[in-house]
Amino acid sequence: MKSKRTITFAVFIVFSCQIYVIGQTGMTVQFVARGFHANPKEIVEGGSSAGHVFMIITVQTAHGPKEDAYGFYPAKGSLRGVIKGPGMLKSEYSCNAEDDCNPDQYAKFLKKVSESKESSAQIPIDANDRQRIFQEIYHWNEKEYRFLTNNCIDFASSVLKDIGFPSPSRNQTPEMYLKKLQPLVQQELARREAVRAELENQARLQRDEEAAAAQADNVRWGRVLGNWVDTNGGLFSTSRSGDNLVFNSPGWRTGTGRFTGELSFSMSWPQVGAYTARISADGKRIDWSNGIVWRRR
Repeated sequence: MKSKRTITFAVFIVFSCQIYVIGQTGMTVQFVARGFHANPKEIVEGGSSAGHVFMIITVQTAHGPKEDAYGFYPAKGSLRGVIKGPGMLKSEYSCNAEDDCNPDQYAKFLKKVSESKESSAQIPIDANDRQRIFQEIYHWNEKEYRFLTNNCIDFASSVLKDIGFPSPSRNQTPEMYLKKLQPLVQQELARREAVRAELENQARLQRDEEAAAAQADNVRWGRVLGNWVDTNGGLFSTSRSGDNLVFNSPGWRTGTGRFTGELSFSMSWPQVGAYTARISADGKRIDWSNGIVWRRR
């Protein structure tokens, strides 16, 4: 039997704030307020008990969702232990002598608290978030339970902080804590969605700019590359090597050049020296600074 003093210590009914995974992870962390040291069977049967906050972590597996509940408690059930005493973070369903260890009963317990619609908020978490939560669980196992400064609400707030979400003030009942948590979660989700949308938009704009630049680059090179004949009947060809233009003509050494503008470039040819040139927008004519004209052939 549970201590009557412990059971009557609180005045709150069951209240929950659901936090679900959005996306492909299928993971859930659900914060719940319920009776202090209440047996899961009491929740299933609709009982009320003392205020307490704990969380349920759900992970999708090949065989369906796997759920585990954790909460921060005083190690001892006495009033003295509730106010101040060595703390321990244990599974909410610890299957002690006074617990109902039937797996079906536990499943009903989890289902009962997860179906509460009084308050809920969805939060996307990934594997890294889940790891942070369990690191915080490990950290809190080393803490001392203090009702006024280090209790179950403080633990919940620490978990929320680790996954990047705000939390209400600790100086209130578990019921009010969770009620005030809902809009904070919604606001943070809205902020994250706005950031995600902005980043996605920036990425789209960058892709568009890169595609436009690549297209413009192809057009610019396309104007110059190919076979040409000059005003004296000389034959020439142009090709590309990285960012360099390459000029060839039968019996001549290779010349190289670079663009100096959208429709202009410079060229250095060992036999004849350095020149500048301008190509027509339709890519059919090149006018050189020495007065020679090249045309497409």
